[in-house]
Amino acid sequence: MNAPAAPSPFFSLPRFVRLARVQWAERWRGWAGFALAGALLYALLLALAVGNSHSHNALQTSGQAELYAAGLLLSGPVFAGLYFQGLRQPGAALLLLMRPASVFEKWLLAALTLLLAYPLAYTLVIGALNGLGAALEYQLAVAHFQSLSETQRASFTMPRPQQWALFHPLRMAPHLDRASLYDAVAHRLGVALMFAGLCGFAVLGSLWFRRAPAIKTVLLGLALFMATGLLDAVGDGVQLSRLELAQLLPGSLQAQQASALQQLVVALFWLGTPALLWLAAWRALHERELA
Repeated sequence: MNAPAAPSPFFSLPRFVRLARVQWAERWRGWAGFALAGALLYALLLALAVGNSHSHNALQTSGQAELYAAGLLLSGPVFAGLYFQGLRQPGAALLLLMRPASVFEKWLLAALTLLLAYPLAYTLVIGALNGLGAALEYQLAVAHFQSLSETQRASFTMPRPQQWALFHPLRMAPHLDRASLYDAVAHRLGVALMFAGLCGFAVLGSLWFRRAPAIKTVLLGLALFMATGLLDAVGDGVQLSRLELAQLLPGSLQAQQASALQQLVVALFWLGTPALLWLAAWRALHERELA
């Protein structure tokens, strides 16, 4: 009778599932607290936006999209930087690093949690808040319109519910022309790739720096941002502001006008940068285990 095959040291699905269950059991309370704090801050922001908007248009669909993207790009890296916070405590770090799972499995679980689970949970929570805020602002806009005199109404249009339709990152506005559709797709892909890159950078910083990782990661990010901005302003070569993601979308005007070299540079920047950051995070996690 043949003995059962030993699980692969690189990846084993049962071992990965056990790791995910343990991670959830240990972290769900902290994650719920983070979600609650973020939801309260976002609700406060919505209240300020509705209260300070005399035209009552802050939470129209376009406004919801801007708030959604800003919140995702700000909160995601913070959450990512806290994912391996247990490594900062000697006892917890030893327990985490000695857990019966490969480095790849720990890295893969982090990537799935941060790049899939977090955006999904964020979309559900923010979608509910945006829906409530948009419904309230629509009622305020209608009440404001009805309070105007007949002469004043001639300068305005009656608010329509479609203007406050709930924003969803996977749903496009109806009746977009071809150019606007490609721009919208490129913008949302850009937000997703920026989110992946920022989260990878935050995870890498939390693993690479042993002391004050959050402060050092933020300072390094600011330094890189200032350096790239300076190069973009004075550089004579390829400028970051010209690396439009729409150049990679088949059929778009930008793709038709871009050369093969330009498309290669755009692909390396938008796709290669997040990938390299996450690969570097994998390597940093491996070095932490060896140390």
